[in-house]
Amino acid sequence: MAERRVAPAFAPAVTAAAAGATTDAVLRTTTAGASRAVPGGFRRGQKILLVGEGNFSFALALALGLGSGDSIVATAFDTFREARDKYPTAVETNVAVLQRLGCRPLFGVDASRLASDPAVASALLEAQTGEASSSARLPAFDRIVFNFPHTGGATTADIKRNQALLRDFLAQAALLLKTPVDKRAKSLDPEAEAALAAAMLMGRRI
Repeated sequence: MAERRVAPAFAPAVTAAAAGATTDAVLRTTTAGASRAVPGGFRRGQKILLVGEGNFSFALALALGLGSGDSIVATAFDTFREARDKYPTAVETNVAVLQRLGCRPLFGVDASRLASDPAVASALLEAQTGEASSSARLPAFDRIVFNFPHTGGATTADIKRNQALLRDFLAQAALLLKTPVDKRAKSLDPEAEAALAAAMLMGRRI
């Protein structure tokens, strides 16, 4: 993604208290219709990683649909302060409800370094297990979702940066899948390898 290094960080716990009245209202009106499965092939109990969240509305909709956020690791490239500045009301409210549902949103997560950056991998593992760990073990997920991946801009250089983002994300995500990417990818050219990884991430049969 953009050329910067930011340490991953969880949303402050005080966020949930700050939006308490709103979170209670959202939970009362939405969790009653929760189910164990939602459109897109998501099911409760699956370990799900979301990257590139903006105001965490997708993460919230998924958690509410499943009736729980404890198996969801939701992350954003922005820091908490950057996200709050962009979406003043939505971020605090959405993050607060996610926290109440058992999800601990992470900020400052670069989708192109999910497995290769020890700080990112460690934060993802902590978000998944609820425990800090110095282990080099990588977290494992059933589903990995990157909605609207885009670095911004429309110049030739911007397009190349976006292509690099997608290529790096798919390579990193493949390392975090419970079901390994097909070994045939090893002998494919980069574009075919990326397409195969994308299909595997979406749960399609090859």
